Amino acid sequence: MLKLCLPWVHGRGAGLGNELVPWCRAFLAAQTLGARCLPPAFGLNARRYGRHFGTPALDWLGHRALRAVLPHVEFTEADYLAQGGGDVVHALRAFGEARRLPQRANWLLTTQGMWGGMAHIDAARDFALSTLHGSRFAARNLLTLRQRLDPALPVVGLHVRMGDFGAPVAPDAYRGRFNISLPPEWYRQVALSIQSLLGGQVQFLWVSDAPLERLQGLAQGLRSVFTADIPDADCSDLLALARCDLLVCAVSSYSTWAAFLSDAPYLWYGPNLTL
Repeated sequence: MLKLCLPWVHGRGAGLGNELVPWCRAFLAAQTLGARCLPPAFGLNARRYGRHFGTPALDWLGHRALRAVLPHVEFTEADYLAQGGGDVVHALRAFGEARRLPQRANWLLTTQGMWGGMAHIDAARDFALSTLHGSRFAARNLLTLRQRLDPALPVVGLHVRMGDFGAPVAPDAYRGRFNISLPPEWYRQVALSIQSLLGGQVQFLWVSDAPLERLQGLAQGLRSVFTADIPDADCSDLLALARCDLLVCAVSSYSTWAAFLSDAPYLWYGPNLTL
């Protein structure tokens, strides 16, 4: 018998936060339906996430072969909503029973896309944490970062996204928009306010794709730690943000994941919020 659940990679792949959502959904499908979950086809992704998770460069060929030879079903947003939304495990169970997947010997279930929000994959939170912690470079990088942080002080994490995002816009143009940089001065004013409220007894962890010198300008006068010089930090940066005592988010799926994996409070840019 060969029963597989696969997060299908659309096009050339996306950022880590985007790929984690269908991966977690596929994991929950596998647990619910008695199948094995495969990781995404990171061989397609220019960000080379396969180095972190030990996936082969030609994994996408294997995925396409499996889809060609196995009976295939796709679990879509429409299938999820047909069961009323909420916890995706309930929808997956009903989906599998309707197609008699537990009784069938061989099949491939695929799912793709970021639909559903974080709450629908809450049952996969531990899976996401263990997968990130088990990635190739995470333990080494987190140890390096631990040696830079003062254990006696609370840590405020700031995720500053600039590189491949659109330039900052007027505040009233942020409503409901993602993949756009926040005003750099907003991060600085938030950090200065927190430092004042805590009487200076705080440290700031800056995680960003911006040049280090740009961050150092924003961090002037603040007790700061940077991760810009730590190589292969895709997973470790996310875990480090999730471990902060307070998280200041960018408008990105990466920040959303950090907040989701954390038990601490987070701050979100007000003009971006929508119902």
